[in-house]
Amino acid sequence: ENNRFQQLFSSIFLKGMLSKRSFISAYQMNSWNDRGVAGDLVWGQTPKAYKSDDLFVSSLNYGHLLKNGFIKFHYNRRESYEKFVDPDFPSNSKHNLVSNTFKSRWKNRFNKFVALQSLLEVKQENISGTDAGKHSRTSAGFAMRFQVAPVKWLRIIPSGRFDYIHKLYKEDTYDFNTIIFLNDELELSYSAGTGFRYPTFNDLYWDDPWMRCNPELNSERTQYQTAKIQSVFDQGYIFFRVKVQSSHDLISWAPVDPE
Repeated sequence: ENNRFQQLFSSIFLKGMLSKRSFISAYQMNSWNDRGVAGDLVWGQTPKAYKSDDLFVSSLNYGHLLKNGFIKFHYNRRESYEKFVDPDFPSNSKHNLVSNTFKSRWKNRFNKFVALQSLLEVKQENISGTDAGKHSRTSAGFAMRFQVAPVKWLRIIPSGRFDYIHKLYKEDTYDFNTIIFLNDELELSYSAGTGFRYPTFNDLYWDDPWMRCNPELNSERTQYQTAKIQSVFDQGYIFFRVKVQSSHDLISWAPVDPE
């Protein structure tokens, strides 16, 4: 009982050339979902409860080919509305999340030995809900990646990134990748680096009697090392990878005693 589900979905994608070197593309996706919530064996059935999820995603891209590379601009907007209603509990929870992201990518090959790629990213997020309250934050990130090929059989790719959220987080990460081409068919690579993940709005601010948020959460930090061997030949393809990873300040949710 009350396991119904209804969905209306639509999407459109457009792409066109502005010139021989420039293009533009646009994407729009809309999803409206409505479902019944049957409850569980502990709390009993909830035949009148329902949940609605509405999602809207828009993106716009512009790209231009340069003499020795390219430049690309990307804009994305994501907006979601979530609502849960149970007149028997009673419960009337509303959740609205909006994010706007701008990215700029640039790549240039200076010669056959050296290439450079950069990324600039700015993201603005807002949340408004009965359980998480009303909050906003703006993050910025900048990354650079070099590709150096001093000899034909060796490629060295160091990269670094800096991310910042005002009054909340500052993170710097790196990756160092080395690729060795033993011949036309066999390739060896090794990479080592660091990564991170910001706490979400729910991690920081969502609070109810059974799940408690933590506004003082640190971002997750990860260190990794990866080794790969891959070979392509006439009869097939072989790929082997080993990865070692360690993380700290992991963000996890666990039920708590409301008393």
